[in-house]
Amino acid sequence: MRFRVKHGMAKNKNMKLKVCGMKYEENILELAQLQPDYMGFIFYEKSPRFVEEQIPQLNSAIKKTGVFVNAEPSFIQQKVKANNLQAVQLHGNESAEYCQELKKKLEKPFDSAQGDIQDDKIKIIKAFSIKDEFDFQELEKYLPVVDYFLFDTKGKNPGGNGFTFDWRVLKEYPFQKPFFLSGGIGLNEVEKIKEFQQLNLPLHAIDVNSKFETEPGRKNIEEIIFFTKKINS
Repeated sequence: MRFRVKHGMAKNKNMKLKVCGMKYEENILELAQLQPDYMGFIFYEKSPRFVEEQIPQLNSAIKKTGVFVNAEPSFIQQKVKANNLQAVQLHGNESAEYCQELKKKLEKPFDSAQGDIQDDKIKIIKAFSIKDEFDFQELEKYLPVVDYFLFDTKGKNPGGNGFTFDWRVLKEYPFQKPFFLSGGIGLNEVEKIKEFQQLNLPLHAIDVNSKFETEPGRKNIEEIIFFTKKINS
């Protein structure tokens, strides 16, 4: 996979990282010591990474992100409040109207069990799956109602399929709305990510999951440390 670089546009800055699909408390706390920008927790019962227990308290610099698939807004509200989530990732077929409704509900102030979050806006991330083509006009109606897009690999599962899509599709991305790049990203993708960064697209963060697992929901911390160093070198 090769990209044509827009000369003079590359920026030297650390890439934000989201580690998704965390499940086990001791592993969560070990990863938290690295202070990734985002940590993702899946509230979808069909996922092997489904979180049943309450998430432990983390440094507020780590944005706790709840991942939901076609969930009722009231269920999302419940999980946001119980776990003091700072972001919500919608990984199903949620419409723009759904996102608008959820946005309004999440803007209502409330106190969580772990602290007062009423002054913090909860970010909404809308995921879309890609294989080798995508109609970006589909995103236009979402622009006013979400904070970020996330582009993942189209596969049999809503996420965590373990392989990448053709990132060259994103060369046609027409908006300034920042996005997460996801889908089967592992150590073998480091150089591709560096090339991709030079396209000067509004890439907000890299999202990793299954390629760093020893089992579903448990991450290899040493490999994540190595990946982070390589990506920012």
